[in-house]
Amino acid sequence: MKKIGYFTKLSLAARWFLPETEAGAVIEDYREILAEMGEEEGEKKFGPPVKAVLKIADKRSVAAWHLAFAAMAVLTLFQAHHVACHEYYPMVSLAFNVMTGGILFFSLPWGPWKNPFSQLKQSKPLLASVAVLLALILGIPLLFGGLNWKAMSGTLLFFARRGFHLFEIPRYVPIFSAIFSVGSIVLARIASRRWRAPAILGLTLITECLIIISVVGNMDPAAGVREESGSLLAVIVLGLFGAGAGLC
Repeated sequence: MKKIGYFTKLSLAARWFLPETEAGAVIEDYREILAEMGEEEGEKKFGPPVKAVLKIADKRSVAAWHLAFAAMAVLTLFQAHHVACHEYYPMVSLAFNVMTGGILFFSLPWGPWKNPFSQLKQSKPLLASVAVLLALILGIPLLFGGLNWKAMSGTLLFFARRGFHLFEIPRYVPIFSAIFSVGSIVLARIASRRWRAPAILGLTLITECLIIISVVGNMDPAAGVREESGSLLAVIVLGLFGAGAGLC
């Protein structure tokens, strides 16, 4: 396994602790310095990468970023916990998701606005993540009959008779989605801000599953299906819009 060099570690630390524009300038400065003296000598002179970056970082800015990250992570994981503990209160859950989406949307590093058509080239892992999440976001509602109770009940019965409980899909998908969303937040900070897109899509998927599972678990076919269908559509549209903006 290839050892991660000092400059790479220092670059990651700069991207994590510093604002986007400042991190870029610091990385370029260290690139020139280390090219002259070598990485080993640079490590002796500047010390551990994190310590070297924190010496020049604004402490308030660092604290604000970690506070925002903690809030995003807690609220994202709370959504998944909501599902795992069988607490299906869609409107409360939707409110928490809007709050989480707002924090994600405005706290992650945006950088200067650029023409979206000049940013069409994306990394393969990023595009693959977006494609998988989009397939789940659009596919799960179709699988459950578009929140039509009769179609949903028939689908559940069809799979249950064959030993597969379809109900488990919206229960466990949010757990993995939450973990992936938190990871995407980290990548949006240290790699590319476009990782905001899968983070937002992950949150969209969690809320979608909450709404679906709350309707599936409701034994009254007439109770709130139309209302929840509207909420589901609103969540999907909001998530797609946020993800599209995140890719720009």
